[in-house]
Amino acid sequence: MAPAGAATVVSHFESTDRNADGQISTEEFRNRMTKVFFELDADRDGLLQESEVADVLLAEHHEEADQDTSQTLTLQEFMGYTLL
Repeated sequence: MAPAGAATVVSHFESTDRNADGQISTEEFRNRMTKVFFELDADRDGLLQESEVADVLLAEHHEEADQDTSQTLTLQEFMGYTLL
């Protein structure tokens, strides 16, 4: 029997693998993470507050990704961090 959450992982993989080749290319990953950024941006200000990403990103990771120390993440900072 598959572990709990396995179906969710498969679903996310399949939705990210747009050309269904069984692999996630850098472009597919970038597209998915851009979508994730905007899904997390609850107040729709184009920035991620620590509170908006608390469920998916530890505070120390938010701080590390925050290159300009503004206490928010821009799309560029978020993408730079997720593509490391």
